[in-house]
Amino acid sequence: MRGIRYNRQEILTGWGKDLQQKLENSIVLIVGVGGLGSHAASALCAAGVGTLILLDSDLVQIENLHRQYFYTEMDLGHYKTQAIKQRLMALNSACTVISLPEKWTKSTLIPGNLIPDLVLDGTDSFESKYEINEYCQEKGIPWVYASVLGFKAELSVFHPSNEVCYKCLYPTLSAEFDSCERTGVAGPLPAIVGTKQAWEAIALLSGTLPTLAGQLWQINLSQGREKVLNLERNPDCKLKCIVPCPNSIRSLVPGEIDFEAFLNDFRLNPSLWKIIDIRAEGLDSMVLVGIEKMDAIDLLSAGHDYSKAQKILVVCEKGRKSQIVQEKLQQQLSEGMVFSLKGGFYSGFQSSSYLESL
Repeated sequence: MRGIRYNRQEILTGWGKDLQQKLENSIVLIVGVGGLGSHAASALCAAGVGTLILLDSDLVQIENLHRQYFYTEMDLGHYKTQAIKQRLMALNSACTVISLPEKWTKSTLIPGNLIPDLVLDGTDSFESKYEINEYCQEKGIPWVYASVLGFKAELSVFHPSNEVCYKCLYPTLSAEFDSCERTGVAGPLPAIVGTKQAWEAIALLSGTLPTLAGQLWQINLSQGREKVLNLERNPDCKLKCIVPCPNSIRSLVPGEIDFEAFLNDFRLNPSLWKIIDIRAEGLDSMVLVGIEKMDAIDLLSAGHDYSKAQKILVVCEKGRKSQIVQEKLQQQLSEGMVFSLKGGFYSGFQSSSYLESL
């Protein structure tokens, strides 16, 4: 049985028996076995990872079942870790599955004092993600981050050797983020993202396959789009990411900027940005937190004293008028950088991405 079980993997170019043996010798801690973690656990178990440690204090509830396919109505009221352990052991009896039906903290004791080779994040709590980040930094091990909400999701790999961590992406907890309970989540989305997390974990364990370390993968099912952004080290981060990441994006250059490039930089330090809406109908249209309404003529004639290193984003209806204003305003300022949003207001601000970053 063992000789043929992983045959379709072992014959892959670059895989072979050596990589398969690495998987069998590996220990993966999965924090949260809901929509993300349950699918990731199943994929890793099937692929031949030797030991899976499952940590989750939640019970299976009826509202879980539209997106957490490895639970059934027979599991309602039971701990998720125990219910999925039975499925995993039936899937691959060679996989050791440790069930810990408790809430995650970075001081959680793992039986046998096992140190995982990596951590896979299946949580829906920012506090938990911060604790995973700190735990992995302290232990010097990588982790695979993911988050799903509505039709959107994102995923990254944080590795101590890459010098960029989760707090570089989300420095503070100052914002109130939506939850699946309030916003909802598309049923297939956690399965897609959890399976991709499993692949990133396999790539990490291999030591040779490329991963998303230093990058952020995003998907939007409602638009049928996905993309990968480069992450940048946060110079104010107090953890171990103190050396510039080799994959860091170049410093922004004043001029036209697309929404995703703006959002990526905005997330690192929102306080450096001033967003000015110069749309003619701006005063009567959608008002978003943190956006200042101003007439273009007033903006150019007011002689505002913007602080050093302030980044100013000028937004108009379609991006043409803001380009003109950006050039003139940049000429007036001795310090600071001015940008024009490519495509205008509706190229991005109508989405929740900006609000989720506040």
